[in-house]
Amino acid sequence: MEIKIFRQLKEDTYKQIQQMLSTEEYELFYDLDEYIYDIYFIAYEEDSIVSVISLFYEESKVFVTAFTKKEYRKKGYFKALMESVCKNVKKLGITELYSQDEAAAKLGFEYAYSEYLMSFDKFYNQKLKGIKANSDKIYISEGRKRLGELSYYVGEHFVTIYDVEIYFKYRGQGFGKKLMQGAIDYIYTNLKKPVILHVSGENVTAFNLYKKLGFLVKEELQVRRRTI
Repeated sequence: MEIKIFRQLKEDTYKQIQQMLSTEEYELFYDLDEYIYDIYFIAYEEDSIVSVISLFYEESKVFVTAFTKKEYRKKGYFKALMESVCKNVKKLGITELYSQDEAAAKLGFEYAYSEYLMSFDKFYNQKLKGIKANSDKIYISEGRKRLGELSYYVGEHFVTIYDVEIYFKYRGQGFGKKLMQGAIDYIYTNLKKPVILHVSGENVTAFNLYKKLGFLVKEELQVRRRTI
């Protein structure tokens, strides 16, 4: 086994990983086309990729997501990659790692909190004022003042909303609700697809808002944490 570390993936390496994932319709947490990972740890056997761990930052946390080819599982590849991850990220001052992979429980990761996959398939049709959008962001404004924004990614079957933010001095005034309603209307009107999002169980305010808006919990994902 040879382990290599990358900050960016070359096209041929990217294609190898995509081909490996496609055999089981698996995604590395986020689509590699749309999400910038900070570090990749890749295990090779005779120049062939057999296992990969990707690290990315999300709201000041460093997340680990991993995949190993079926025929190479339970042979120590994930463990070897994780040892390499811990050794190298310590040099960057990182002291905690998070993961949603069940296999992480066997490598010192303990339950920290839950995240929820929520979906919405209704249509408000409120035509709210102050909602503007471009190819990947939706904004809410009042006059010339921009109050907040969110990002979205258009997938094959649905649109994923993420990074929802109302700027600090405008919070607590109902703009988060208006932004979400306006975003949903924009997506349904222009993209004709249902909406999904992930929300941390630690973010009680956002979770309750999404429930009040009509989002339904489709899946609970356990997030585990490891101190290194």
